[in-house]
Amino acid sequence: MSANSKRSESNSVESLDWMLSVDDRLLAYFGKHGPGLCPEAAGMLGLHVSFAEQRCETLCEHGFLRKRDTRYHLTDRGQQYLDTYE
Repeated sequence: MSANSKRSESNSVESLDWMLSVDDRLLAYFGKHGPGLCPEAAGMLGLHVSFAEQRCETLCEHGFLRKRDTRYHLTDRGQQYLDTYE
């Protein structure tokens, strides 16, 4: 199985080709620091805020992050990804 695919609960392979390397860094940031604001993560990771926000929204769409109010939270799926690929 490639690093850009993973097995889901139904045992089918799900492509992660949509992910960028920065997504790993964002997930690791929220995994280490807990729920936080995207501008804080962008600043710590040296990313432009609008780009980081775009990637965080994409990670939300795919279930890796959840946005509550203005803070992003790592989901169980996001943690599982980190546990598998870090």
